[in-house]
Amino acid sequence: MSLNSVFQLSNHWSGLADLHIRRSNFVKDPSFNFIRFGARYGFNDNLKISAGYAHLWLAKDENWTLYLNENRIYQEFILADTYPTFSGLFRIRTEQRFFNNIQDGTSLKDDNLLTASGFC
Repeated sequence: MSLNSVFQLSNHWSGLADLHIRRSNFVKDPSFNFIRFGARYGFNDNLKISAGYAHLWLAKDENWTLYLNENRIYQEFILADTYPTFSGLFRIRTEQRFFNNIQDGTSLKDDNLLTASGFC
């Protein structure tokens, strides 16, 4: 299940909020929960930038008693345009992911940094 929202605050500013809940084995087992929020500035209808924070809880066992936490800071650039026969959207998102390792059922509280970029 996923809920993705954009709230227009003014001509240029909007707020972003996402909630994701993923389950496995036909919703029997937990997989992960994810929240993201941020702010977006639109220079015009075609060019926007965003930044925000996200948190992921990744289930490491089916009883949801052990999970890995991941904190993310993200930045995003969006370029969109509409043409007579199609519309296009180009998005670049960069994330700085801070996660902790789990060993023998215990968090090591050793936040590691992983930087990721994606194109859409």
